[in-house]
Amino acid sequence: ETDTTEVERIRNAVSEGVDISSCILNYRIDGSSFWNQVYISPLRNRDGEIVNYVGVQCEITADLAKLRFKNGAEASAEAGSQGKQLNSGSGDAEGELESEGEGL
Repeated sequence: ETDTTEVERIRNAVSEGVDISSCILNYRIDGSSFWNQVYISPLRNRDGEIVNYVGVQCEITADLAKLRFKNGAEASAEAGSQGKQLNSGSGDAEGELESEGEGL
């Protein structure tokens, strides 16, 4: 069952406009469960106002999720490195935003 405390931490972080990384049990449309390493960060304009959010999620193994809860930050870093393998795109988001006149 999804940890409601973690869900509340995510909601609070979004509400407060701060970065959050969390490992939560999530569910597919067919009802099967999976462990989800989630990172959410606000994107701000030049005036510091939040204009959007970026979110990255990565399915992790149950063993890695257990390790995450057991070792805290150390396992979180390991989960993050697994996520990097999924995010090997070559786009330059900062350059794209600046070319559209938005700037970071």
